This record gives sequence, structure tokens and C-alpha cells, in this order.
Amino acid sequence: MSKVTCVYAPAAATLALFLAGRRTLAVKLAIITATGAVLMLALVNAISDGRALESFRACALAGSTPLSLFSAAAITRAIQLIGTSHLLTVVFLLTATSLALSPRTWLRLPTLYLFAAAAITAIIFTSPGTILTSQIVDAYVAAIVVLTMFVARQDDPGRAIGSVILIVLGIWTAGQNAVRVAGMVRDGLVRTGIEQRREVADELNRCGGTVISESPLIPIAAGRRPVILDPFAFHVVALNRPDVERSLVTQVRQREFTCIVLEQDPQTQKGQAWYTNVNLTRDVMEAVLQHYRLERTIGDQRFFRAVQ
Repeated sequence: MSKVTCVYAPAAATLALFLAGRRTLAVKLAIITATGAVLMLALVNAISDGRALESFRACALAGSTPLSLFSAAAITRAIQLIGTSHLLTVVFLLTATSLALSPRTWLRLPTLYLFAAAAITAIIFTSPGTILTSQIVDAYVAAIVVLTMFVARQDDPGRAIGSVILIVLGIWTAGQNAVRVAGMVRDGLVRTGIEQRREVADELNRCGGTVISESPLIPIAAGRRPVILDPFAFHVVALNRPDVERSLVTQVRQREFTCIVLEQDPQTQKGQAWYTNVNLTRDVMEAVLQHYRLERTIGDQRFFRAVQ
């Protein structure tokens, strides 16, 4: 219920039970899952005074369309991501090899879990604003589960060799994180980041009045209430509810905000692509550039102040 796309997990479990001939248990699991989801959804909707369902409808498919679901974008983006990560390349190649060597396991839960996770991930990849590296995690974890189950079914020495491979993959994964953190500490990024956050909070408080920040964490750190909780969600909502976008554009044009804090430079090609496909919208950025001017940049935060 905290991540609705993870419905692939109980769906795979239900299908695995059904294919295994345990149809009564499959029906029970489906009913229990669906009932729990409906009850939780009703509770959340009631607590939100009916806004939850409206929000879910507005954010549905995260910018994807029925046409884009049948495009090749999901496959090409997945291949591009896997190809740029040696770890992902090795893991998915090993998993594909294990599946090819054990076709009888394709209708069992671990493999169905992988197929379901991959299908949901492919749908998510059709969203133009998807951050690929964060969304591949579900399929990656499912691949590790399949690979581990394959190793567990082997006899020695195959199991011993497979165990060594899994250990190496674990050390590789942890090593990447350790190297990255060590590099951040060596370059002083941790200390600099703390100082910059304090400086950003001070600058935000100097703005006074109402402030829009692309990152909601910045006003929260400064003891303020954020106007926009999720800039990507705003982008998706704007696709389905143009009136929401027009309302913010009007407020920007009327200079109702003393400062607007952005994470990208909207005057660069990268920034234009970012605000066209990921956070906020192009129309909002055009209004910002027309009625606000860049006053100061702190780290990756750009402070735009209203032009009087």
C-alpha cells in the first residue's frame, strides 16, 4: 500500500499458487490482498476528505499514455541502463542464463516474481520523467532472488561455485557504495553539503513572504511549509489537470512568490528538457524566466527573485 506498483508481488504469488494447483489458496490470497487494499484505500480517502482518489486519478501512469505503453521506449531505456552498469549487466546475464538452464522453474514463484517485476518496470519506464536508476531496483532484486534460488538447487561443486559468485556480487555492490562514500568524504562533499544546506536555509528565510522551492526539503529545513510537495507529481497532475498548471502559472506571472528556488537552470538545454519531461512544467518555467531573475546560486539551488 506504500508503493502501489508492488502489486506485482502478490499477483505473482497468486498466479504461482494457481499454476501449482493450489487454487483455493490462490483465491484466498487474491481476496485477502484485494480486501486489504480496498479497506486501506477507503481509510486514506476518508482521512484526506476525499482528495486521495482525485490525486490518484490525476497521477495515474505518471505521464504515460495508452499509446506509449506499447512503444519500444521501455525496452530501449532498460537496455541502455543495464548496458551502462557493469553490475546490472552481469546480474541480468547470469539470471537469464540460469533461467535458460532451468525452464521447469519458469512457472514457480521466484521466476513469476521476476517476470511480474520486469513487466511493471517496463510500464514505469514509459513515463518520460522516470529516474531509471531508482526504478530498476525492483527487477534487480527479483533477479537476485531467482539467481539465489538457482544456486540453492545445485549440487556440489555447482552450488559452491554459485555461492562464490553471489558473494562476489554482494561485495561488488557494497564496494561500489563504499567507494562512492569514500570519494564524497575525501572531496569534502559531506561537510560542504551541510554548510550549503545551512546557507540555503538562511537565504530562503531572507526571501521572506511566500516561496516556491522545487525541493520540498529546503523550506522544511528552514522551518517553512512547502507550497509544492512533489514537483514530479505536479508535472503529472498538470498533464491530466491543466487548470492546476494554469493556476500556478498565473500566480508566478502575478509575482505572488518572493523567491522561486530551482534545481536546474531553465535557460540551458538540460534544464529545458528537465522541466519539460520531469519536474514542474515548461509553461511554469517560461513564466519564471519572464517575471523573475536569477539572483544567487548556492550549490545546486538557484534563487530567482521577482522582478519589480
